[in-house]
Amino acid sequence: MPDFLRRFIILLVVAAGLLRPGDGCSQTEPAGTTSLEIVGRVTDTRGQGLAEVQLHFELQGQQGRMALGEIDSDNLGGFRFSAPGLAVDSPLVLWVKAAKPGWRLLREQPFTLTHGGPALVQLTLSREPTPAAGLAAGIILGVFVLTSTRLLHRTLAGLLGAALILFLSYTLGTWDSRWFMLSFSEAVHSLDFNVFLALIGLSFFAAVLKQADLLPWSAAWISRNAKRPGALIGLGAIAAFSLGSLITPKVAVELWLPSMATAGFERRLPPGVLLFGAITAAQLGGLATLIGTPVNLIIGSQAHLTLGAFLRGLLPLAAVCFLVSGTYFLRAQPQLWPAPRRRRPAWRRPGR
Repeated sequence: MPDFLRRFIILLVVAAGLLRPGDGCSQTEPAGTTSLEIVGRVTDTRGQGLAEVQLHFELQGQQGRMALGEIDSDNLGGFRFSAPGLAVDSPLVLWVKAAKPGWRLLREQPFTLTHGGPALVQLTLSREPTPAAGLAAGIILGVFVLTSTRLLHRTLAGLLGAALILFLSYTLGTWDSRWFMLSFSEAVHSLDFNVFLALIGLSFFAAVLKQADLLPWSAAWISRNAKRPGALIGLGAIAAFSLGSLITPKVAVELWLPSMATAGFERRLPPGVLLFGAITAAQLGGLATLIGTPVNLIIGSQAHLTLGAFLRGLLPLAAVCFLVSGTYFLRAQPQLWPAPRRRRPAWRRPGR
């Protein structure tokens, strides 16, 4: 098949998919018909949107009460319901029921409808104590125990906990809604892909930094310009603080410590002094920036914090902690600061 014909067929298929009725092209209603639009949002007590809330609508007018239908809220808690063939010619009452496993049932909340525009509905649900909360807490506690005792790799432990929550939600939760913890769509929506991409980018940055041999050159420069062991430890800690603020502290220590240890062994410094100083500085550096640790990335993404806002909030605190801990550490190691040589009196000098 010629290449131009293959391209023409691909473009034809794509155009046919884009021009399908109902996808991307708004269809107007026939002339003379009206519809009742109900638009709203379901939130919790903190104002966060709730997904997969089952909403039931009923309309009460002069002719009695009639059911309009049901709909589920989207991932942000919003919903839009349309009842074709209905017009609000006189004041009507809209009754709304909302239900979600693990949340208190909202029973028939009324809304008065008037002529003109869509009906705006705002609902708020509160948590209900259920056995599912205790079960989820037990699973999370078990994951922490497995990771802290190193009985299982932390990745496998996290995946095991997530699989248990989903499995029990769709087994026990199907039998009794009080045991329902989390749906699959909510679990996928809670994944923050911005954090994943940021971690991948930081991994690439760390790999390039390792291949560029910048850290051995920096350690050699510090060793050449630091006249005393205490100055060597201080400059190395500042470098570890800066490196930990750009990548995760664990990776920063793994990349920086071998080069710094080589410079320390030339000065015959104890390894524990280098290790303790580098780890403490890298941890404080990771605390100060948005990209310092994965926890900071998650907090910044959920709170919509910028890199500058995170720096203004935590960099002064991290700098003060770094200065205080560094001063205490250096003063607690007297061997790093050799005592000055005492000058002999003139009458005890040789040759007198």
